[in-house]
Amino acid sequence: MYRRPLSVTFVGSILCILGVLGSLDAIWLISRISHPTIFAVEHFGILGGNAVITSVCGVFVLKGLNWARWLYPICFSCMAVYLEITNPGTSFHIVPTLIVQAALVLLLFLPRANEYFAANARVRC
Repeated sequence: MYRRPLSVTFVGSILCILGVLGSLDAIWLISRISHPTIFAVEHFGILGGNAVITSVCGVFVLKGLNWARWLYPICFSCMAVYLEITNPGTSFHIVPTLIVQAALVLLLFLPRANEYFAANARVRC
């Protein structure tokens, strides 16, 4: 078994924490709506779903499953597009988040991380 690189451990842990915090935030926001509209329920459902996917990706990145490191950037990209469409004119709020997320994704695709995921794929076959 190939030893997990520190970058993968760091990103997996961050994703787990962000996913849990995002889930708690979505639950808190939904509980504060006195008269929910269909848009509000849909919006917070998508945010909560994204948080759950982030947590799942974090757990499975730590386990060394390659699909999780691909699912996370795809899911985050879709979420960024959704937020930009539903909140036009707030691009300057998304830029810092994109920079941090790009750094996390970069850490998942470093050469040592690639070796780790490839080695785990060979062990599982």
